[in-house]
Amino acid sequence: MFDKLNKEEITALKATATELGVRPEWLYSLIDFESGWNPQAKSKSGSAKGLMQWTNIGTQSKGLESYKFETSSDILERYPTRLAQIKHIVKDYLKAYMPFETEFALYMVTLAPRYKNHPLHSPLSDTIQKNNKGIKTPADYINKIRKQAGLPLVTRERIV
Repeated sequence: MFDKLNKEEITALKATATELGVRPEWLYSLIDFESGWNPQAKSKSGSAKGLMQWTNIGTQSKGLESYKFETSSDILERYPTRLAQIKHIVKDYLKAYMPFETEFALYMVTLAPRYKNHPLHSPLSDTIQKNNKGIKTPADYINKIRKQAGLPLVTRERIV
């Protein structure tokens, strides 16, 4: 499962997942979906950058206040590697939104924290829908991650 990471990165990912109270596979799948594990990844249509595609707005968000980033580019400059982003930015950002009762809560904090516990099949904001092609509900986002990871999809009848 952790085929894109070296031994040190796997150890850091597992330690971060343990500290967050989530399965390492969830965290791996989320980051793989967002950036393909490219720490220098940049969105084609916005300011999102890094392993978890932080936006300029996200640099001022809960968990990252102490870093005093001006833009998402600051993340890439200060933490240019996967290991550095896992150990610092990923962990600190997600810790601010604990606990994660479900895999879905973890995923939604990355897309839009206010939707952490949003009903899976209710609409997301127009802005989120506009900026994320094919994502109209939390279930759409979750299913994109799960499909890429080869996991069963969420349906109205079945939430795994």
